[in-house]
Amino acid sequence: MLLSDVAEDIEIVPLETTENSLFANVRNIMSFGEGFIVYNRQHGDKCVYFDRNGKVKHIFHYKGQGPEEVIYPCGAGYDERTKSLEIFGLFTNTLASYGLDGTFRKTVRVYKEYSPIYAEADIREERTYRNVDGYHVMRRMLPSGDPDNPWQILIRDSANRRIAVIADPIALKYKDMSVSEEPDKIIMTTSWNERSPVMTLYKGSRSILFDGNDTIYRLSLSQGRLYRRYLMKTGSDRVPIGQMHKADLSDNYLNKYIHPKDMLESKEYVFIVCENGANSYLVRFSKETGEMGSIFTEGKNERSAVMGVMRRRVKTPEFIDDLAGGCSFFPDHTNDNEWIGVISAERLLNELDINELEKREVKLPHRKQQLIEVLKNLKEDDNYILMVVKLK
Repeated sequence: MLLSDVAEDIEIVPLETTENSLFANVRNIMSFGEGFIVYNRQHGDKCVYFDRNGKVKHIFHYKGQGPEEVIYPCGAGYDERTKSLEIFGLFTNTLASYGLDGTFRKTVRVYKEYSPIYAEADIREERTYRNVDGYHVMRRMLPSGDPDNPWQILIRDSANRRIAVIADPIALKYKDMSVSEEPDKIIMTTSWNERSPVMTLYKGSRSILFDGNDTIYRLSLSQGRLYRRYLMKTGSDRVPIGQMHKADLSDNYLNKYIHPKDMLESKEYVFIVCENGANSYLVRFSKETGEMGSIFTEGKNERSAVMGVMRRRVKTPEFIDDLAGGCSFFPDHTNDNEWIGVISAERLLNELDINELEKREVKLPHRKQQLIEVLKNLKEDDNYILMVVKLK
């Protein structure tokens, strides 16, 4: 699958390397008009604001239990109207707002009832929380801590008023199902290796896909409703909802059912990352014809040493960069008109040879030349490089 099928341009943005802005890994990245917000949870729990050229604008830290700090940051967003960076604290269910200069503005509680939002999805970015169109959108997996009003999506407006709670129409049939007959086998964060529901952002369209459901729904944030948009005929058996939340998943479960992990959208296609058996698939669904095709990478199933949970160890299939000739690509962040990939300097240097790149035929020769210039000045211990793909 080629980037030129979905994109018209790609920008190469090396993030400035300074002692305080250097990342050992990137946990989340957001793009907006003025630049990029990058943060992680390791090595100081820092958040860095870079401009569109990758230059450092401001660095601030937020970890802690004070009124201006966040415990276990698990999702971030940016509100264009108020120019506020929003960081969600997982165990306190609070949303802290900061200006781009690091100035603290306020902290609000977004979910008060029952247990914290434990769902965490990190194949692309942490998706427990996002700011979308000025709305606060929280996601989690069933069963929730609220037995009378179970939800997977919580929507609040910019004033923190609840708009709606939403759950998969099919999964709601199983809301009273016991998670396990053996409570000690239930892992509180059962969704460590689950990403449902997954959501796309593309030019005003917001779509949702739930695990075990063949329907892609359109999400109306203002109305707090789901509308049927596309139906994919996958031929997969229904996933037992109770089984999804057990710690003792079997190989048969991993092999039998298809599990969606991510979803992207472009002008012509919806792309779905899903797993079955030990393999990861990148499925392309045509909006016009409903035709589906896929590529896949092989992996293996293994039991984690710490919690004893069965998991897959497999790499997500990636797009071929035929625009600039760079490394294979899969986005770490998406917005309405961009896919953004985060690539380490070490990977770029190991996978690309300048002499070979100069001979390679690409769709955008000027972007290839930009990439060559970046490579000429790059060192292995430099900061990450952003590949900013502009969608058609």
